[in-house]
Amino acid sequence: LCLQLYESYAESSYCQGKFVEMNYALQDIFDNATSSDDKLQAYFTLVRALGAQNKLPEALETGLFFLSELGEPIVISSDTKAIFLAEFSKTKHMLDGKTDDDLLSMSIMTNKTKITAVRLMSILSLYAYLSDQKLYSLLVFRMLQTSLLHGICHESIPGFASYGGLLSCCFRDIEGAYRF
Repeated sequence: LCLQLYESYAESSYCQGKFVEMNYALQDIFDNATSSDDKLQAYFTLVRALGAQNKLPEALETGLFFLSELGEPIVISSDTKAIFLAEFSKTKHMLDGKTDDDLLSMSIMTNKTKITAVRLMSILSLYAYLSDQKLYSLLVFRMLQTSLLHGICHESIPGFASYGGLLSCCFRDIEGAYRF
């Protein structure tokens, strides 16, 4: 109950733009959490608050740390072009042979950790779109990969749509983009 009260207080402070108060409540949650599950809502609030304050690099850094904690690390190195091509190739390979009917009849994602990860990737993809296009692409590819492996959830939808956008913009594959 105490955790829920602090989460609600932090969330309401965020919604009111009272970021100093929100940070105090979040710090109490982080300091007293007994498990990583206790920190989930606090991380979402923190990432969204940083984004609302236009602190996009900090929002992305915090979110990427949180993704690692969820078992979905996003590798970023100086050779981003090679990583981009490798992740695109992996995603394309996972989609090879899948018909529209296959995609439409995918199972529902039930793993709560994976749902949380895809939800966070969806939020981070907006911030990355505005500030780091390479990271944006990596997040979109990972959203699709996770959805293809574990099933779809509501948060998968922006991933599929964004993948279509990447096919169109980066690879000039209009027909493939239209599919998504």
